Amino acid sequence: MSEQDYSDSNHQGRAMDASGLKSPATVPAARGIAWVREGMGLWRSAPLNLTAMGILATVLFVAVQMVPMVGALAALLFWPHLSAGLYLAYRHALEEKPVVLTDLFRPYRQPGPLLMLGGAYLALSVAVMVLVFAHMASVVGAEQLQAWMVPQEGGFDPQTLEQVLTQLMWPMLLAVLLTLLLLMAFAFAPLLVHQHSKSAYRAIALSFTACIKALPAFMLWGLCWFVIFMLVNLLALVPLAGPVLITVFMLSVVTFMTGSLYAAYLDLFIRD
Repeated sequence: MSEQDYSDSNHQGRAMDASGLKSPATVPAARGIAWVREGMGLWRSAPLNLTAMGILATVLFVAVQMVPMVGALAALLFWPHLSAGLYLAYRHALEEKPVVLTDLFRPYRQPGPLLMLGGAYLALSVAVMVLVFAHMASVVGAEQLQAWMVPQEGGFDPQTLEQVLTQLMWPMLLAVLLTLLLLMAFAFAPLLVHQHSKSAYRAIALSFTACIKALPAFMLWGLCWFVIFMLVNLLALVPLAGPVLITVFMLSVVTFMTGSLYAAYLDLFIRD
């Protein structure tokens, strides 16, 4: 099916609710690549401010985690606010409005709904971690798992590392799968809560449904980003400037990925 056929047939009859949102659409797999391209197009409308916002959001998220005792919890509770701020900046870029650094912090003016979302993310993250570690302990035993988790001077020897990877392969694959499901559930949730006034539960359900319905497109989207990361790593070959360029990209990559997800949101929830 061509994209035009998809647009004519699959999107017909999608009613818009009171918040301006349509039910998640099914899209062609090729849209995954288009989202990356369209996100970069939005970024080019305000590259300096959007990049600065991405770097600031990343630095703040990491810095908060370094606060003793409560840092990690606070970072997980309040990351939806930073995510919603970046989505808001891309909305302004789309609408050809000024994109300013203060967009990043506007969601904090009404923190409650997004804080509920952060609480849900924290609870589910803990549940995933407990489930994965319980599975690991059931496979190799709690004492062996604890021994492997103690930092080793010089790292694991090759034989021990091979043993760890062999015996914990399935638990690690489970961890990857559950993490991907968690990311799908929260990919669009901050945007849906902040810009469409959805409850945390409803936003999570809509985000997960949209990702499932567009799974082939998101698989291609992920592959595209994998290739981008591989190409960026080649910058290490550039004398002197290479490591600096890689560091800047890694600090600001959240900006580019948010832009591509905003393009996906327009396809899945807004456009006909």
